[in-house]
Amino acid sequence: MNVPSQLKDVLQEICTSPTSATTETRTTDHLPTPAEGGTLIEISRWLGKTTLDVIGLAGFGYDFDSLHDPNNELAVALERMLSAGQVSVG
Repeated sequence: MNVPSQLKDVLQEICTSPTSATTETRTTDHLPTPAEGGTLIEISRWLGKTTLDVIGLAGFGYDFDSLHDPNNELAVALERMLSAGQVSVG
């Protein structure tokens, strides 16, 4: 199983296909399952925190430090706001 190649294919499909309500469903079908003894990691939360920190540093010269502070008020508020409209798949 070539996981990097599979992930590249999934990302390429996401970037080249039109946005639709079925995009999430289509792409999760292609994701590899964890190897025996491994675990799946939910990275969207960490990517959101990383994005917030990068925007803070690059755009405002301010370190929100949301990656290291789980109680960061802005990160918690943004996560709550953005997750309000999400629908669980699976």
